[in-house]
Amino acid sequence: MINQSQKDKMLLSLLRNNMDKGMNILMKEYSGLVSYIVWKRLPEKSADIEECVADTFIEFYSKIHTIDIEKGSIKAILSTIATRKAIDRYRKINARKEEYYQEESELEDSFQSAYNQSNNPEELTISKNKQEQMLRAVADLGEPDSQIVYRRYFLQQTVKEIAETLGMKSNSVSKRITRALLVLEGRLEELRYE
Repeated sequence: MINQSQKDKMLLSLLRNNMDKGMNILMKEYSGLVSYIVWKRLPEKSADIEECVADTFIEFYSKIHTIDIEKGSIKAILSTIATRKAIDRYRKINARKEEYYQEESELEDSFQSAYNQSNNPEELTISKNKQEQMLRAVADLGEPDSQIVYRRYFLQQTVKEIAETLGMKSNSVSKRITRALLVLEGRLEELRYE
């Protein structure tokens, strides 16, 4: 009977001599394990999980000539690579989210300050004029962006409420808000100094 160490040596030899056949066997044997390791560490977004799994096998293959089965099994090596790749991907995802929310927050503050009203009658008249200009700028965004921005900032609806009302995904609504605020950013600066 062949033990695991012998199986690993045979698989490594096959990978070195016939990459296609070896990779097919390797992936058939270990893709479940690698997928599970990655899935445990990443938020459920299939594209990130699939990429991370693929990156794990690519890195394993890139090191095929330096792998020594005496130091660790194929299973252990793939598990280590998968864990490291998943952690790196998780950090990148969180860094992007943090950057995204920070940008969105800054843009929202800018939008709100341009829209805020005053109690002073003179400033109230100026503010009304700015509001009308703001509404025109929002309308110029086109559908569905103008409706999304209007519902978010004028009606104070949540992203979830907007998504349900318009039959969209919350993630899509958030992205559209960010893009719309970027488009409006220049106009907000003009309104602030008029």
